[in-house]
Amino acid sequence: MYRYKRILINLNMDKNDANIVKQASVIAEMAKSEKLYFLYTERKMDIPDELIKEYPALTESAADFAREKISGLIETEFQAGVKPDTNIIIQEGQILDEILKQTRINGIDLVIYGMTADNARSSNLATKLARKAACSVLVIPEGSELSLERPLVAVDFSEYSAEAVDAAVAFTKAAGSSNLGALHVYQVPIGFHKTGKSYDEFAEIMQKNAENHFKEFISDVKMENMKINPSFVLNAKPVEAISKFVKDNGITFLSVGARGRGAGAAIMLGSVSERLIENVEVPILAVKKKGSGLNILNAIFN
Repeated sequence: MYRYKRILINLNMDKNDANIVKQASVIAEMAKSEKLYFLYTERKMDIPDELIKEYPALTESAADFAREKISGLIETEFQAGVKPDTNIIIQEGQILDEILKQTRINGIDLVIYGMTADNARSSNLATKLARKAACSVLVIPEGSELSLERPLVAVDFSEYSAEAVDAAVAFTKAAGSSNLGALHVYQVPIGFHKTGKSYDEFAEIMQKNAENHFKEFISDVKMENMKINPSFVLNAKPVEAISKFVKDNGITFLSVGARGRGAGAAIMLGSVSERLIENVEVPILAVKKKGSGLNILNAIFN
C-alpha cells in the first residue's frame, strides 16, 4: 500500500461524513499514509458583495463551523496510533472542480468519495470523478464499510486490469488476507454460427480461451504470495454480470480498471467501470496510474 501516501477525503457536512472519516482512518493505517487532505466545498453563497464586505462573518462563520466539525470527526473517528499529517481545506465552488484541483495541486495518490444512497447527483459526481481524476478513486456507498473479507478484481487482460489486480493485491495483503477473487466476463461473438458450432459449443470454446488468457495474464502480475481464485461468467452485459456476481457471492470490495480494451469480449471499458459505481453497493476502487490525464487537467485549470 506504499502507493497511497497522499489521500484526499471529500466531505459533505452530512450524516455520512463520520463513516467516511472512519474508513479513511482504516486506509491510512493500511497504507501508512503520510498526508491526508480533508476537503469540504461550500456552494457559492448568494450574498451581494457589498453585504459580504460589510459583514465578513457571514462567510467566515460557515467555514469555521465546517473546520471545527471536521476536526472533531478526525479526533473521534481515527484509530489510535494513526497520526498522519492532516490538512483541512474549505473551499467555495463546485465540488468536482475543487476535488480535481486539489488532486493536481497536492499530488494526490487516492481520492476517497462517499456516495449518498438514492441520490442521482451524488452518483453522477462519483462517476465523473472516476473518469476525470488523475489518480485512483475509492467510492464508498452510504452505509458500507471497507472490508477485505471477500475482495474481487474484475479483469479483461488489459494493462488497466493488471493495475487493478496490483492494487487489489496491495489492499488485500495490507488487510492481512491472502485470498483474492478475480472475475472475467466473456461473450460469444456475433457470427459464431458461421463456424458450424452451436452457441453452447462456442461458449465452451470462449471459456477455455479465457482460462488460457487468464493463466498468461496472471503470470505477469506480482502475486506476493497471494492466492487468486478466478471465475468466468458468460454474459454480453458486463455490468449486469459483475453486479450480480458481487451480490450473489457476498463480495465486500471491488477493484476495477478505469479504462479497458475494445468491445469485442464484453470487457472493462471506462463506461463499464462508471456504471459499476452506480450499481454496486460495496466499496469500489477505480484504479488509475497516478498522473493519468494530468496534462488535460493542467490545461483546463490554467
